[in-house]
Parts: sequence; C-alpha cells; structure tokens
Amino acid sequence: MANKSMNGNYQEVLQVANSFYNVSQTMSDDISLIFPRAINICFACELYLKIIKDKSSNNYETQHDIFYLYNQLEATDRANILAKYNNLSISKSVNLVNTLKSEGNSFIDWRYAFENQTLSFTYTFWSEFAIILKEYAESLISNTLCSN
Repeated sequence: MANKSMNGNYQEVLQVANSFYNVSQTMSDDISLIFPRAINICFACELYLKIIKDKSSNNYETQHDIFYLYNQLEATDRANILAKYNNLSISKSVNLVNTLKSEGNSFIDWRYAFENQTLSFTYTFWSEFAIILKEYAESLISNTLCSN
C-alpha cells in the first residue's frame, strides 16, 4: 500500500471524519439503513485512525482495513485507545482486537454488501469505538494547536 501525508491539514480531515460520523448518528435504527450507517461510521473510524497515524509519523497508509490501520499506530496510541475502550460498558462483552479483525473491512464489505453472503456489523462496538477515536484525534489536534 502507498503512504501519503496530510501535510498538517488535520483540521480539514477531522471535519470530514466528523461529517461521516455525524451522518451515521442521525440515522434511525431502521434495519434498512444498516448499509449507509455501517459505511459512514466505519469510514469515520478510518479517517480518525489516519489522522492519529499521520500525527505521529507524518504519513498514513492508503487503505481501508481498520484492523490494519489500528495496528499501524504507535504502541502508545494503541494503548491509550484500548485503555479508553476498556472503560466502556461494551468492552466487557466485545473484544476490541477480535472485532477489528472480524469486522475491520466493514467499509468495503458494506459498500458492496450485495456481493457478500454474510456480513457482520456490531453497531454498538463501532459507535463506541468511533467516539473514542474522534475524541482522541481531537485531543491530538488541539494539543498541536495549543503548542503552536
């Protein structure tokens, strides 16, 4: 996969990620909306992970596998995210790493759901994971703004 850099445009990418996240949150629980809901929240997570990665290394990989992107983060970033996740209620029943392994391609899978026989999507997991990534990315960006 190719590497790219955000060249410090974190606020712009954060606004895009937040837009996808916000759209996912405005959809009702109607089962017919599972496709766009899954796609929007997973794409938001992907962008948040790319922001976090780019902040630490000035580059990110151009791919959609969220498990892979999560594993590319610095160990301290992964540890911070996991610690926040472990403080949430869902973490007692849904393992972060296992869910990322099994559902990490949800952005691709749900965009082309008609090609797949079986799909899995744990909305409560993705919703909590997205909040953690959103807050973490925002804190990294605000720390940069404060130090300039």
